[in-house]
Amino acid sequence: PGGYAVLAMIIAVHLLAPAESASMECDGNPQTSNSTFPSTLKLLAAGLPGNASASPNGFASAVVGTAPGLVYGMALCRGGTNASSCRACVAKAFGDAQASCPGDTGAAMYEDGCVLRFSVQRFLDFLGADQWQVREITFSVVADRASVAVSAAWFGAAVSAILAAVSDHAVSSPSPAASSNSTIRSKFFATGEVAFNPRIYGLAQCMPNLAPAQCDGCLRRLQDEATPYLDGGTNPGWIEAGSAWCILRYSVRPIYDYDGQAMLQLQAPPPPSPSATPKHGAGSI
Repeated sequence: PGGYAVLAMIIAVHLLAPAESASMECDGNPQTSNSTFPSTLKLLAAGLPGNASASPNGFASAVVGTAPGLVYGMALCRGGTNASSCRACVAKAFGDAQASCPGDTGAAMYEDGCVLRFSVQRFLDFLGADQWQVREITFSVVADRASVAVSAAWFGAAVSAILAAVSDHAVSSPSPAASSNSTIRSKFFATGEVAFNPRIYGLAQCMPNLAPAQCDGCLRRLQDEATPYLDGGTNPGWIEAGSAWCILRYSVRPIYDYDGQAMLQLQAPPPPSPSATPKHGAGSI
């Protein structure tokens, strides 16, 4: 259906250095000269950051304005983010969206610590049982160009194990309350590590307004999308895959802060036999 072109947006969820700008998507629908959109968006931007940071899941959605000038918004902070950082991230995302998509009535911003989506279109309707179709969601996968100098089969097995483990754990995770230090304990969120050399870190998260089956389908699709990058023998040091509804990452460098330890601790898979010929990528880490 035509509406999915806006709803199923491409996301490249990047781990950003402080000087970099966030990934974003503009809807491409310009405002009209007499539009109430700017003032309505201002109201949304005033309330959504606080609502997301006050939620145990770091998630909030809202509808602001009066028909036909309604604006729909949704924000999710990465699990493990504290409340003040969550609020600041969502507020920054609003500013970045207006700077990146001036005059547009919809945008999606993918900051390092949060995701923001707003639009004049009812994008949350996509979650309805009669509209949700995993195969119709567009995904983006970004991979490191540097390689890990180790057997490709061994590395691929370790990465596949952590991606599957964090995905399964995220789907089955309950919706806990915030901890005493105000760290967000998000529903559908999991972190993990593999005791590989180098150590491999994994993270999976879904929007908490998904049903468990939707989260599972979304993360499984991302696993499928990431697999070809592991089959080529290049051993990328990280892969980041995302959609509007879920994200999946691994890296040989830490990618989260979650009370000092990942939720899951995996042992490395058995190494290949000495007779096996290791296959390495062109670069090295």
